[in-house]
Amino acid sequence: MTAGAISGVLVLGLVGRLVMRILAATSGSAQGLLTKADETVGEITSSGTIGFLIFVGLGGGIICATGYLFVRSWLPEKAGTAGLIFGILVIGTLGVSDAMSPNNGDFSILSPLWLAILLLLATGFLFATTFTAIAARLDHFAQTDGRGRALLYPVLIFGGIPPVGVALVVQIALRTFAGDGFFDFIRGARVRLVGRVVIAAGTAVTAFLAGQAALDILTA
Repeated sequence: MTAGAISGVLVLGLVGRLVMRILAATSGSAQGLLTKADETVGEITSSGTIGFLIFVGLGGGIICATGYLFVRSWLPEKAGTAGLIFGILVIGTLGVSDAMSPNNGDFSILSPLWLAILLLLATGFLFATTFTAIAARLDHFAQTDGRGRALLYPVLIFGGIPPVGVALVVQIALRTFAGDGFFDFIRGARVRLVGRVVIAAGTAVTAFLAGQAALDILTA
């Protein structure tokens, strides 16, 4: 959750806001028009920026981190490779349902469209690779001995978020009542093989959906 929050604010939030500014500058005819979020193209407000950082950056990062927990054991061990695959999964699901949706009316006022799609894809992959790198680093740090681990205690604040709190309760209950056998089964070779097949199929499907969405936007 901490990795998701950090990478979400830095990439989805700050970089995403920069992307919006670039597209506003290249879309001269869109100046003064309203986006689907009722924001005026070309105007930068503190309230709009703060709201974007919180809801898109922080919120989006935590949502993606939650999904990552379900598939992390099936992804490659190298953070970079895992980030690229996770990026395809995120873009092909959350991305095409919102920012890269062909039904997104903002594409009717943005230009050039190829630049908008390129920047959105780059932002998605940058977020995913940044997230997996930070998550791997924090994981490694948390599993080392020493007083330095105490520096990670503030991350427990995320346990106060209702969805995260529920996930923690479920995790603790499973470890308490299911025993090690359940987790040994999940980490077993057969389950991991099935999981990797599912990830491979999911990556292919989401890559197709992202490509189809980009094509629909360009040809609309």
